[in-house]
Amino acid sequence: MKGFAAGLSELGPAGANLIDQDLARGSEFGYGFRLIPAPPDGSGRVGQYILLARPLTFGQTGRRSFYADASGVIRSTAEDRAPTARDPPLELTLP
Repeated sequence: MKGFAAGLSELGPAGANLIDQDLARGSEFGYGFRLIPAPPDGSGRVGQYILLARPLTFGQTGRRSFYADASGVIRSTAEDRAPTARDPPLELTLP
């Protein structure tokens, strides 16, 4: 088993075809996306990752930055900085 993707391009049309080409290149919806994999283990499996999403132009294309990891928890900040694992989790409200 390979584990998690080592980059966004692996999830795009040239790879698993789970996301579109723009997102696979790291930019969509006014945000820049970055997938940071943990170093692979001895068998080459990527067991952890960090995913960051930041507005391309803070205040214009977005007002929040987002952080997610293999735990599945999405965190955010409304400050103009990179989000971290210490930021509060998103609280989703369903109708």
